Amino acid sequence: MAERRVAIAGAALLLLSLTPMTAQAAQMYKWTDKEGRVHFTDTPPPPDARETKAVSAAENAAASTSSASEAGGNGNETAAERTARLQRAAAGIAADRQARDRNKAEDQAAKRKQEQYCQQLRSEWNKMERAGRKYVIDENNQQRNLDDDEVKQLETTLQDEMRKACGS
Repeated sequence: MAERRVAIAGAALLLLSLTPMTAQAAQMYKWTDKEGRVHFTDTPPPPDARETKAVSAAENAAASTSSASEAGGNGNETAAERTARLQRAAAGIAADRQARDRNKAEDQAAKRKQEQYCQQLRSEWNKMERAGRKYVIDENNQQRNLDDDEVKQLETTLQDEMRKACGS
């Protein structure tokens, strides 16, 4: 009787430990890159991917088993070898996800910086439009009025920078 309880508890524990893996592996994507390499990922493929296909967990398991020989397996791999191969694949996916997250954070930071620069340029433009006489402060901390050509050059430069930074 006690052995049966242990067996049931062991089976329940095994099922519970496998549940997170099956939930995570539910949606996978198979896609081919520009060089013709086939990828299996848990995130949608990039827009330039060729031959994209969403695969179920069962198809993904079948593909990983059938590709064991491609990954260095011999079709007769042991459970430990398969586990090690799957752990390496999971580590690769995790590293890819971290790199994507890092790139996304860097892109967002660059976008915020670009938006701030754009706001600074627009603020400078508004100040310049409101100002009557345009002037600069020279190296001796003296105010020097700009002539019409210098004002026009400054406006052109500022507008060009705004076009580049703000996209307008």
